[in-house]
Amino acid sequence: MKLCKNDPKKSYKENEPSLKGLSYKFNNLNEIINKIKLYINKYYPIKINYSSNIPFKLSHFYFIFFNKDYYIINLINLDGNIVNEKSKIKYVLTNSKKILWNNYIKCISKLININLCNTDLLYYISRFNYINELHIKSFKLFDNKIIQANYLKEQKSLNMNMNMKKKYPLNHFIFENFLISENKKNIKKELDRLILNRDKYKEIHFHIENNGGGDLIPVHLILRTLTGKKEKWMKNIIKINKNKKIEEWDCWNEENEYHVESVKNLELIKLPDFKDKYNGKIHLHINESNGSSSWFLITYLIYSFGGKINRFTKKCENRIYKYGTINNNLSKLKLYGTSNTTSGDGNSIKKNINNINIYIPTEQFIKSSVKKKDYNRYWTD
Repeated sequence: MKLCKNDPKKSYKENEPSLKGLSYKFNNLNEIINKIKLYINKYYPIKINYSSNIPFKLSHFYFIFFNKDYYIINLINLDGNIVNEKSKIKYVLTNSKKILWNNYIKCISKLININLCNTDLLYYISRFNYINELHIKSFKLFDNKIIQANYLKEQKSLNMNMNMKKKYPLNHFIFENFLISENKKNIKKELDRLILNRDKYKEIHFHIENNGGGDLIPVHLILRTLTGKKEKWMKNIIKINKNKKIEEWDCWNEENEYHVESVKNLELIKLPDFKDKYNGKIHLHINESNGSSSWFLITYLIYSFGGKINRFTKKCENRIYKYGTINNNLSKLKLYGTSNTTSGDGNSIKKNINNINIYIPTEQFIKSSVKKKDYNRYWTD
């Protein structure tokens, strides 16, 4: 591991939509946002040049401004229709504001740190909001009728089969998450099976559906098992933390460098020592929970086995989202589903403002094997 003396000459450019265009003065909301900025300036190690309110492109930044357990039972849709009412919603009446329905939708969408192309905004609109100016008390319709917003606690459905895991053939490898401290047993079992049996299978399936991430160590070991020798795209990691300390290490040689003890803790039967590359077909099953280290696994597999990458963008609610696909038929890799993404930040610290939970990342990768243009990119089949 190397310690670099100089801070990087880099700042984070934030260019997400602002609340300024809504023609409403949100004192309470702006006060909360200003506190969030103070926390980010204190704990996130790279300066952010704000042209917006909060840094949505930091993947480990979360702004939980609602209680997900309570929801409005009135049946509405994004067009403002209410079941059994002939008139549409004109205004939302909150604790302190009267907000046009379309503007309320815009406001909520600008506070959500997820992909709006793949999101049901009604979920967030209908939750119990902790921000006074946005907490819905009633709806005023175009015919001047007022409908009260009734909240109900969501009942958790009991899934009798929730603990019954699906049985897969032996060439399927299931990684529930990559956090060694919580999931060592599963990680060790699947890594041992992969390392010992790689060449027995002409096709290998990886299941990381609902794997939200964790440690990168298992991800690097999986790739070393599949690629054999270190490939050109495999670079060192350079990371900066909240104390402005910069560290560099060869993440493809973890057992001898930065994470010696973590690799030992896995207690693998053997470490991958292949000299050749896996020559079969890889099937990767993903979903929108795949941020953090599970996203790195997807990206690494695409770099090594995916062939030509098609990069493109989508626009939703005035935000631009990056996507990437591969040719599933021509490459040695086939994707099933759509991933979440990451921006190379991590290790969030939790803060609370009047019941609102804020998660602020405290570290950032300055360099890694991931190309800069692929951070914040969603991979899809």
